[in-house]
Amino acid sequence: MDRFTKHIMPQVPGCPKAVIEAEVLRAAITFCSDSWIWQSKLEETVLSGDDEIPISIPRNSMMVGVYIAIDGREVNTYTLDGLAAILDDAVTADTLFEITVFLAPSRAAVELPDILYNEWFTGIESGARALLMVMPEKPWSNPQLALANQQQMFVELGKAKMKARRINDQSRLRVQRRPFV
Repeated sequence: MDRFTKHIMPQVPGCPKAVIEAEVLRAAITFCSDSWIWQSKLEETVLSGDDEIPISIPRNSMMVGVYIAIDGREVNTYTLDGLAAILDDAVTADTLFEITVFLAPSRAAVELPDILYNEWFTGIESGARALLMVMPEKPWSNPQLALANQQQMFVELGKAKMKARRINDQSRLRVQRRPFV
């Protein structure tokens, strides 16, 4: 958090460090939840007769989405139960599942992963500044700058969504025959 805090602190004079850190975390959670840019790829083998796919995630993170596939084909017949996907039907043979887990920092996180700082610093920093500057009746309040920071965060969020979509485009494109009308 300190890496973000030292850049934000000069723009919100008088704001306590703990408040800045809380808003950086809040902005990071929102950014990751909305964009699905923080990902972890796993492979899990489920043995014949089992119907549960365990999902492991890094410490200080929470799962905000999941994509499950077998041989590149999406699996839709499951429900999530905590950190496990429960299949509607047990597998009939040992099966290798490819899992992409979409993550966000947990609310108890005290540090953020390097990918968020190295690649998405501007989006998270702008989001945190917007949250801080919109606080009413504080010495660092500035509704005009809050709006500008929020717009910058939305631009970065759009870039992150596009990048995440390109990374996760595992669908097969097919041309289907249809009558010309």
